[in-house]
Amino acid sequence: MSTSSEPFRKRSYQMENPEKTESRQAESNWSQQNSVSVVKEQEGIWTKSLSLVSLKTSVFITEQCFKQLCQTFHSEKKMASSSMDYCCSVCCDVFKDPVLLSCSHSFCRRCLTTWWTQKQNNECPLCKMVSQSDHLPSNLALKNLCESFLQNQDKHASEAVCCLHSKNLELFCLDHEEAVCLICRDSRKHAGHSFIPVDEAAQEHRESLQKSLNSLKANVAKGNDIIATIECVLISNQCTLDKGEEKIKKHFEEVRQLLKEEEEARLAALREEEELRRQVLNAKITDLNDQLETLTDVVEETEETLRADDVSFLNIYKDAEERLQFCPLLEDPQLPDALEIDLSEYLDKLTLATVSSKLDMKL
Repeated sequence: MSTSSEPFRKRSYQMENPEKTESRQAESNWSQQNSVSVVKEQEGIWTKSLSLVSLKTSVFITEQCFKQLCQTFHSEKKMASSSMDYCCSVCCDVFKDPVLLSCSHSFCRRCLTTWWTQKQNNECPLCKMVSQSDHLPSNLALKNLCESFLQNQDKHASEAVCCLHSKNLELFCLDHEEAVCLICRDSRKHAGHSFIPVDEAAQEHRESLQKSLNSLKANVAKGNDIIATIECVLISNQCTLDKGEEKIKKHFEEVRQLLKEEEEARLAALREEEELRRQVLNAKITDLNDQLETLTDVVEETEETLRADDVSFLNIYKDAEERLQFCPLLEDPQLPDALEIDLSEYLDKLTLATVSSKLDMKL
């Protein structure tokens, strides 16, 4: 049974082998197709993974930039809000010599004094509360804080760091002409731009600025020389003015003295002539008065004779006739010649040429 069954098994095995071969080929083909599809799926997954990684990277960079911008914004906002705490509400500048009112508000001493002068009352510029005292106590605490705030501002202003990335400014963009950090160099804003180190740019600009400064200094020196020359001329003119004033005053003093002497001489001559003519005329008047007095007496006696009655008149008329015959009559009464003063003799000679000639003779 055993021997006879082995051939049967062999035959059956040989009969089943083609089917298994086909199944194996089918399995092989399916496995190959499955492997290709798996590879394709893996490639798709890998591509999606790369896209996801790239997206995550972009999101991360965007988040970092956004955080940096937020930090910058908050820092600037904080600095702005902090700077407002140190500003006077009147002048909108940092407090200078701050004073404290009873209402707890603080202002610059000069601002508050000016405000009170304009308003003519001691009211607070913010709450309008009237201060009962003119005394303005200093707010020393606020003064110290303002000084510290100004020092910090100067310190931050002097720090050479990028305001966007807080990195050192190591490069200088020749296109935008500004200092940038290494991150700014690789950004799109500066794509295709040329850069040089900050020290080289500073040296070049220093040399250019130094040339302009030297030219400006030369111009300033030239201007100072011109001003010095003008000042020397002004000093010389001042000395000339002083000397000229002294000489002119002296000259006119001499002229005034000469004119005064000439005036006194002419007035004395005029007074002398007037006195002489007055004496002559007074003597003439006295002589005439004596003669007129005698004639007046004869006239009165003759009139009295004429008023007598006829008999008396006939007795005395011969005496009256004798008095009239022997009475000395006045000669033809006429004014003597050249009794009036001739001013032309004094005024016509008073000319500028005469005074000038006398002044030249005296000088």
